[in-house]
Parts: sequence; structure tokens; C-alpha cells
Amino acid sequence: MVFKNRLINRDIVLIFVLYTLSHGLILINQGIYWDDWILYNVDGQILIEKFTQAGAAWTGYFHQFMLSLTNSFFCYHLLVFLAYFFASVFVYKILKNITELSSASRLFIAIFFAIFPVNSARIALIDLPYALCYFMFFLGFYILNKYMITQNILFRLLALIIIFFSFSVNSFLMFYSVIFLFIIYKKRANITDFTSFVRLLLRHIDFILLPFIFWIIRILYLKPHGLYTGYNNLGLSGFVKAPLLVIVSFFTSFLEILGNALQSMSITVFISGVILSFVFLWFIKSDSENLQSSQFDNMNYFFILFGLVLFVFAIFPYAAVNKLPLNNDWHSRHQLLIPLGAAFILYYAVQIFSWKFELGLKINILILSLTIAMFTVVNINSYIDFQKDWYKQLSVIENFKRSDIIKNNNTFIIEDNFNELNANDRYYRFYEYTGMLKAAFSDEKRFAINKNDYSGNINDYAIRFNSHYNLKNYKKSEPQYVICINKGLYDLDKINIFLKLLYYDYFKEGKFSEKIVQVTSLSYIKI
Repeated sequence: MVFKNRLINRDIVLIFVLYTLSHGLILINQGIYWDDWILYNVDGQILIEKFTQAGAAWTGYFHQFMLSLTNSFFCYHLLVFLAYFFASVFVYKILKNITELSSASRLFIAIFFAIFPVNSARIALIDLPYALCYFMFFLGFYILNKYMITQNILFRLLALIIIFFSFSVNSFLMFYSVIFLFIIYKKRANITDFTSFVRLLLRHIDFILLPFIFWIIRILYLKPHGLYTGYNNLGLSGFVKAPLLVIVSFFTSFLEILGNALQSMSITVFISGVILSFVFLWFIKSDSENLQSSQFDNMNYFFILFGLVLFVFAIFPYAAVNKLPLNNDWHSRHQLLIPLGAAFILYYAVQIFSWKFELGLKINILILSLTIAMFTVVNINSYIDFQKDWYKQLSVIENFKRSDIIKNNNTFIIEDNFNELNANDRYYRFYEYTGMLKAAFSDEKRFAINKNDYSGNINDYAIRFNSHYNLKNYKKSEPQYVICINKGLYDLDKINIFLKLLYYDYFKEGKFSEKIVQVTSLSYIKI
């Protein structure tokens, strides 16, 4: 027993190390992105009103609390970091109860679950509730597993309560099916005929009804209204299109992910993968069960099929409301539930590949280790891209401050000629620009919008001219200038320059202020 406990703890330490290598850079990021600009420096009552209209009032109160904290951005990112890590720990522990999985399989699946390079949108402050619901779902799942082992009614009640609150992210309502499959799996010995299956359902009627109860409460009391009327409404056309979008998503959020990972391969990544493979071989030598991990049996095909089912559960809720999970812009937030299914598909695809070509255990482990190394690099590069994006925004703000043209006018078209630093090929929304203008001048009198977003009629945006979008004191007028954002003299594409600026950011404030303004430059065209 002592040996087993030591082994479990050692596995979790390894998961933590690899997870931290992949996602640790989120802890040093102090950036504001996307919808964060309608959270940051906004009156708390406006936040509460906004999220109440979205049908998630608790989110408004929660953001109000988080933003009141000292070092609030760090607190946000620390919670995100911990939420996804502990979800990985819960998955690892849940997998221990699937007897068909070897301990090596459990370890690799948990690692892939932790670092599969999707959902880069987690860096946005506004997406913290997604992380918390993710944590609660897998915590509830883990507690349910404890109940099924101990039959302690307190575990049952606690699991129901925690999972219920995880449904605040509505996509968990369908993904919840995996929990019901787990219940059937654990009680499979009691299912001998249809009657016994019905008895099993009746004994777990509370778990069956749970998502339906939440959905009824949501429709009656938490329906989006106001600015969010019709948000994520389900319709017949959505269900008709959903199967096609699920198939497309397999390419955009699985195969494309693997393709991006392969592009990150370098001699450094290869050496890292080789070193990591020795670590894994050392781990599995201590348990003879693991030495069978590369042998083939029909369960490998079953678990790939299971992974595909999980993938469908993960994508269908988004596809049904016509949202396609993608890596670009902020569409990666729709990839929230992909990692579990992806982990099963990937791990067992490697097992079948290794068996088909008789590669043996060491090559099998090397392939898995190289994949982990590539995923880690993809994640690290993503965080670097977001850091550069934030530095670009800070540079734009500093240049706004120094501009008499911007100070003395109030309506602008933005032409971004320097989108190389926009993480995930994203573009800046108008409320990001109004947030930056507010940060520059400490007022809410200026409206700016991306050239490609502007319809040509300022009246089309009148509904947005309010405190929700940092435009409380804006006086509507036709655009007066085109502001061109251009590349500056301080080139962040050079890694040494970027690292210098990062160093200045944390240790030399004066030097940072001197250099940040040089990242971009502005030019103007009078309309």
C-alpha cells in the first residue's frame, strides 16, 4: 500500500511538472484581452447588470470581487492555473477505477488531458468562470466516484450539488453524459436484463434528473435578456447543422492541433522528448503492469471509439448553437471540453500504430514523449504570443496618450497595419479600443472601431454608446480620423528584444516605459 501511494504521488508530481512547463507562463501575464476590457476599470454595478442580463448574475458578483483584490490579474490567472491542474488530478484518480486501463495508460491520458494545446482563450480574465466550472465538474465526478466506492450518502449529495453548479457553463449539460456512462460501467455487474437496467436507472434517478432540473431553472429564471436576448438559443437549424460542424471540428480541433504540434519539432524538442522518454521508462519499470502497456488488445479500438464519443459530447453543444471550435481569434473557448476525448483518441492511436508496426515499448514511449514535448512547446509559444499582444496594446495606449489628434477628437477608424503581434490572428473589437482610450485619458468620451468592422454608418453602433462599453460620455459624431497602427522601432519578433522587455517589465519600470512606446507607431489620415 505504501508503494502504491508513493507511485500515485509521484505520477501527480510528474503531471504537475509537465503541466507547469506547458501553462506556467500564464502566471506572469498581466494582460487585458478581448472582453476583459468591459470588465477592467468598470463600475461593479454595471458588471452585475451585464451578467444578470446574460443569465449568470453570480459571474458579475464574482468578477466584482476578483477585480477588487490586490494583484487581481495574478489572482485570476492563479485560479485558472490551479483549476485546470486539479481537474487533471481528478481525471487521473477517476481513471484508476477503470480496470481495463494500465497505470501507464492512466498517466499518459491524464498528461494529454492536462496539456492538449486547445482553449488558449483561458488566458482572458472573463473566461475564469469556465475554468471554475471545469474544476467543479471533474471534482463532482471524482466525489461521485468516491460515493460509488463507499456508498456514503454525503458524497452523493455533495457530487450532485457541485455538478449542478458546474452546469453554469451549459455545455456541461451534454458532457454530463460521460458521468452517466461511468455509473453504468461501475454497476455493469448488476445489469443482467432490461428490468435490472431499469432498476439501476431508478436508483440513480437524481443523477438522471439533475441536468433537466438545471435546464428548467435556467429557462424560467436565468434566461438571457436585454443585451443578450437570444444568446445561445437552441433551434432546429442548429441541430440539423450540428453533425457536420462536429465532423469539421475534428479537423480544426484535433488533426489541426497535431499538425501545429509537428511544425514545432526541432532538435531541442527532439532531445527533450528523448530525455522525457527515459523518465517515463524509469517510471514504468517500477510496476510490471506497465510493461504490458504497449501490447495490443481489442480494448484499444474500444477506447478510441470511447474517445470519439467524448469528442462528440464536447463539441455538439457548441455546434448546436452554430459555434465552431477553432484555434484562431477567441473561438478556442469552444474547445473547453475537448481534452478528455482527445487524450483517449491520441493515446490509443499511438498504441495501435506501435502494434501494427511492431515498434516495441521503447519506441512507443518515445513517440508519446515527443508528442508531449511538442504540445508543451505549442503551449509555451501561445503564452509568448499573448505576452507580445499585451505589450502591443500597452504601446498603443502610450501612443494614444501622446497624441493631440486623439485627445482633441472623439471618433476614429482604426487601420491595424501591425497585426503580426495579434495573438491567434485575432483582431481588436471596438470595445477593446474604447477600453484602451479610457486607459489613456481616464474618460469615456472616445469611440474607435476597426476599419473592417465599420459599416459606414455611426448610427449602427448607437446601442453600444453606454457605460457597458466604456462610452458613458461619448457624444456621437462622424469619424474624424483614421488612426493607422504601424510597427515601431522596438522589434518584439526578435527573442532577445522580447526577453529584454519582459525583464524591464518586472525589474526596471523606467526602462520599460521608455521602450514600450517604441513597439508601435501611429499615423493619421484626416477624413
